[in-house]
Amino acid sequence: MGLNERRKIKELQDTTLPERVKEIEEIWDSLADDLGKEAVRDGLKLIKLKNVKDKAAMRLSFEAGVL
Repeated sequence: MGLNERRKIKELQDTTLPERVKEIEEIWDSLADDLGKEAVRDGLKLIKLKNVKDKAAMRLSFEAGVL
């Protein structure tokens, strides 16, 4: 593994992943009530994150156990 790859891995570990975890926590906290959280928790099988070019393209959906 080269230096560029190691730098990218370090960036992902130190910056990108913690930011994504924070975003997921904010989404989780924004659910209306405990009943909603419980429904998601019981049906959640997978979380998929996809980078988009701008904030207007951001969206959230929960279908077939995939958030």
